[in-house]
Amino acid sequence: MRALTLSLTAIMLVSLVFVSGCAVNKARNLVARGSATEGNNWGKTILVCEVDYPAQTEDERQKIGRITTLVEQAVAARQGVELVGPDALSSRLGGRSLMAASDGELAAAALDAGADTVVLVRVLGYGGELTISLLPPYWSTGTDFAYHARVIDARTGALYLDAHRGHKKSGAFSAHTARELGEDFGADLSALFSSTATGAPVLNGSGS
Repeated sequence: MRALTLSLTAIMLVSLVFVSGCAVNKARNLVARGSATEGNNWGKTILVCEVDYPAQTEDERQKIGRITTLVEQAVAARQGVELVGPDALSSRLGGRSLMAASDGELAAAALDAGADTVVLVRVLGYGGELTISLLPPYWSTGTDFAYHARVIDARTGALYLDAHRGHKKSGAFSAHTARELGEDFGADLSALFSSTATGAPVLNGSGS
């Protein structure tokens, strides 16, 4: 029994050495054009939010609702914003996909609806994972989100901002919760949409 205990202890020590330094905390800023500072007064802003996530169960629908709320809060927190929903755009574009419409079409429809700015956010990924390994024995949790954001001036048709952003966080023997994921996602959105934003990721880090 003592020999077995020592063997298991040795395996655990080797595992800790193996996974040490493998914590990941990476921000991704794949494409960024412009800056939120280019349009300091967004005024009446139409928000279009789309979440690439199944909505077949009640839990899935609630998750989409939580993600959408985080996006709405980040946009509404910007000074001088009067937030309105996308219905005015949908009716003027004949029910077509708003994400697929051109900047010019969106600007014209928004201007006709009396809006000043259009913000489009497509959430491409949002979730977590649990990894368990037997050899070497360890477990880890991780969270990951990614999204594409565009900000269009309805008055001129100019594209204020076009950015693909994301963040991944994971680590052996660590717990990253759904609440933490929401906080990270909300913070990244808020930083991007801030009137002092530069387009750079808010969550920086590196890992192996």
